[in-house]
Amino acid sequence: MIKIDDYVVGKEVNTELLNNNGFRYGTFKCYIYKDVIQFIVHINLENKEWDYQIYDVDHALLYAPYYNREFGVNDVVKNIDKKIRKIMKEFEKQNIIIKELEGIDVNE
Repeated sequence: MIKIDDYVVGKEVNTELLNNNGFRYGTFKCYIYKDVIQFIVHINLENKEWDYQIYDVDHALLYAPYYNREFGVNDVVKNIDKKIRKIMKEFEKQNIIIKELEGIDVNE
């Protein structure tokens, strides 16, 4: 599971960069498990803030097993984690979202 606080929005991120990488109006959506579970990333350019959701399209709700891990992790969640890490690495390559190093401000 990724932690929002572990990443920051890149200093040079703009609308064009987001649009060129699949974002529309600051939102990126892609299916990460069949046509049922979506990874949704929202980036607020004005405040340089971001968040994400794992969304169950069939039930129009957040995908609870992703967030509620205290009773274990099923194979679907493991698969989702892998796909999210891959997407996040692509965002990092494009300097859209940057993984923060502990105690270091990456935007300075």
